[in-house]
Amino acid sequence: MGGLNMLKLALVAIPGVIAIALVWATLSSQLPFWLLASLWIVGFLVAIIVVTLIELKIKLDAMRKQNAQEDTKPKE
Repeated sequence: MGGLNMLKLALVAIPGVIAIALVWATLSSQLPFWLLASLWIVGFLVAIIVVTLIELKIKLDAMRKQNAQEDTKPKE
């Protein structure tokens, strides 16, 4: 059960850290606009991919658990 809680925490924490890093990079640097825009686009894409992969992992674990419970039930 601890692994599931860690995945749910990562679901919120990783995009949050990415967002904070993007805001910090924007405010503290003198990078050109095109580079900042590229960083934001890449950051959002990474966050979306990470969230999707974590959600798939959570659903896959739930399906495995359900299949294991169905296998242990006595069949009529």
